[in-house]
Amino acid sequence: MQLYSFRWCCESAISIMRGKLMDLNVMTANVNKQLFTVALHHIYSGPFVDAEVRRRKWWYLGRFKERVACLMYALKKERHPSRKLKLSYVEPCEGCSKCVQVPVVSKIRSHWWNMFVKTLYSQPKRKWF
Repeated sequence: MQLYSFRWCCESAISIMRGKLMDLNVMTANVNKQLFTVALHHIYSGPFVDAEVRRRKWWYLGRFKERVACLMYALKKERHPSRKLKLSYVEPCEGCSKCVQVPVVSKIRSHWWNMFVKTLYSQPKRKWF
């Protein structure tokens, strides 16, 4: 099991370095009184995020609304308690193409006379339609 998780970490790091990232929306949410499970892409948490949510109500202050929101959150006596999060990863299924990006290889279209005269154009690397 440790070898499998180590391999997954290495593959994830390599895919991040290559820039193979894909944004996904929230897929499922399960709310329980003791357990909260969500399949999501980004997690934003902390006091600055709470201040960012309240920033919208200070719209009339213009460019100072971010600073006022942080100041009012700092002066507020009632704050959210610290949050404990447990994160885990589930690998995408191998059956569909929505989870895994497959590189598209295109062939250059050529005719018999292209042995003597080079092509002036090439096919696009992506299939748009």
